[in-house]
Amino acid sequence: MKPHALRLALLALALPAGLGSCMLCRPEPPHYEPFVTAAGVHVQDVVVPEAGAVATPGDQVTIDYAMRLASGELVDSSRERGTPASFVLGTGRLYDFVDGNPMIEMRGVDYTNDTAVIRKLRRMTAINSAIEIDLTGQVVADSIGPRFYSGVGGQMDFVRGASLAPEGRAIIALPSTAANGTISRITPFLREGAGVVTTRAHARTIVTEWGVAELHGRSILERARALIDIAHPDFRDELEHTARRTHFL
Repeated sequence: MKPHALRLALLALALPAGLGSCMLCRPEPPHYEPFVTAAGVHVQDVVVPEAGAVATPGDQVTIDYAMRLASGELVDSSRERGTPASFVLGTGRLYDFVDGNPMIEMRGVDYTNDTAVIRKLRRMTAINSAIEIDLTGQVVADSIGPRFYSGVGGQMDFVRGASLAPEGRAIIALPSTAANGTISRITPFLREGAGVVTTRAHARTIVTEWGVAELHGRSILERARALIDIAHPDFRDELEHTARRTHFL
């Protein structure tokens, strides 16, 4: 996962706003009021001042969080079993929890990102993000055109590993727009100079606030239609027009 500008949004689909809480250190965070998107997604930022070490945009982090579901069940980022991780970043409470804890297993990325290890987790679900995705399913995650924005992290490793797991899911989740809604992240073609991180042959499940597009095993026509359906409504007509002109539809 690549938190951008370290804004941590708690997305609670179908849950009343305010049911969740999360903690992540970040430098001088701005304040965001809770809001509900047009698609009914509740978004809330919870800020913990002076929470610990400073991270920068593009860093890959392990998040210290806790959330209570509508059912009352508490979900948190620690599990009551061995939990391999390569590094952690969070509050003092997180470090106290990790220090000498036999439930936490620290490993190098040569182990945590090994697809042979990842695929052994039967129901592995890998959630990565993207900067833009074209109508064939090519995923750009580290650049805006020719300008590098971040690193690729372990996206390819976890997409592949989760896809190979018996009941695994490889998900790319992203907002449908950028630049205050003026740019669609679902695009007919990638920007010139953009680099493909996850190929269309590996892309499986794409999620925006408007829905889910299942790409695995689909034709280009089916992919284009599914991705247009989860693009922001303001851009769907333009995407469909271009897709028809280029014979994707």
